[in-house]
Amino acid sequence: MISKTYSIRDAINTIKEHRDKLEIELGKKKLDRLLFNLEEISLDLESISKQIIDVAKEEPEIEKLTEIFDFFQYGSIPHILGHLETIEELLEEESSDSETSGNIQSKNAPAETWKNSANFCI
Repeated sequence: MISKTYSIRDAINTIKEHRDKLEIELGKKKLDRLLFNLEEISLDLESISKQIIDVAKEEPEIEKLTEIFDFFQYGSIPHILGHLETIEELLEEESSDSETSGNIQSKNAPAETWKNSANFCI
């Protein structure tokens, strides 16, 4: 059980705090792309959270909740998946770059690390 709640926003802020270390590994352009994609995911999640909170504070209407979740399912989730695929490609690309530079590393190590670290609350 997780004793502390983590968010995508926490992850983004931590990446920004440790930018200098990560930039060495990824380079400025790739790190900027990673942050952009994480920001986009965060915006989608923050949007649905706000909408649910707003409905909960008013007189909850099932129709409004249904609309929110329908939009999230058919609009936001595909958008989020697109950004996750971009991040995965970015990290796999970085892995391939490391292999060609003589660094012995699993081709999918960065992507596997990203997937394994996804055990936090969104």
